[in-house]
Amino acid sequence: MASPALPGAVHDIKAARTHGIIDALTDAGIPCWADKGYQGAGGTVRVPYRGRWHDR
Repeated sequence: MASPALPGAVHDIKAARTHGIIDALTDAGIPCWADKGYQGAGGTVRVPYRGRWHDR
């Protein structure tokens, strides 16, 4: 997916929220895997497990 540039240094999750990408994925029911930088994005966005493997 591509979107217009935002001014300055903007984190990926803020850009995704600003452009409505997370809402669009959720509304369409499309599951999406993202990196750990998207922790807390909500909707259908899933991120990898956030702990250490030996803690499980």
